[in-house]
Amino acid sequence: MNTLELKGNLLEIIADVRDEAILKKLQAAFRKITQPEKDWWDDLTAEEQASLEATLAECDDPNNMVSDEDAQKQINEFSFSKEQNEQLKLAIAESRMPENRISYEEIKNEFAQWFKK
Repeated sequence: MNTLELKGNLLEIIADVRDEAILKKLQAAFRKITQPEKDWWDDLTAEEQASLEATLAECDDPNNMVSDEDAQKQINEFSFSKEQNEQLKLAIAESRMPENRISYEEIKNEFAQWFKK
């Protein structure tokens, strides 16, 4: 079956559908399939992209790391409950583990998920 025959068959199937909700779903599905997903990064200005890239580079710079001891001092300055303090301490300890470090691409993807909501 060639492309023209496939299109004809699809048109016949669509022509038989009377339910508007189904037609809207088909339309959305076709658009999703045929149009590439837009990357939110492309919507940012050059300044916004540069700012995010600089921030991410700062995050990866070992000179900007805070020791566990300093982090604990900063945590203790806040008036969190004992349970909240323990959760923060655990989160800090876990973030220091090499297997929990994430890449620049993973951070970009995380931002993308936030902006989709």
